[in-house]
Amino acid sequence: MWLWARTDLDVTTAEKARRELSTVVRPGRNPGNVLVHLGHKCFVDVRGLRLLVETAERARSCGGGLAVVAPPRCLERLVQVSQLGAQVPLIATARQAAWWVRTRGTGLL
Repeated sequence: MWLWARTDLDVTTAEKARRELSTVVRPGRNPGNVLVHLGHKCFVDVRGLRLLVETAERARSCGGGLAVVAPPRCLERLVQVSQLGAQVPLIATARQAAWWVRTRGTGLL
C-alpha cells in the first residue's frame, strides 16, 4: 500500500497524520507493506519521526511493515542521529521500495 504525504510531518500536523495512519495501520488488521512517500521537500521533525516509528511498530505487530520512500534529508539525519534505522527503513526510490516489498514476502505492491 502506498501512502503519499500531502504536508510536512511536524508538531502542527502529527496528530492529524496519526489519525489518518490509524485508519490504515490498526490493531488486529494486517496492513501488509505500507510505503509512505514523503519526498525530498517534506519537513519532518521529532514528532513526525516518533509517529513514523510508532506506526512502523504497530504495522510489524500486526504482521506487516512500514518503510519511508524518498525521505527528506532532515528525516535521514534524525534517523541517523537517533539510530532508528532498523525501526523505520528509509528507501531512496520507488524501484528500491518494490524490491523491499518483494524481499519481505508479505503484502502487495
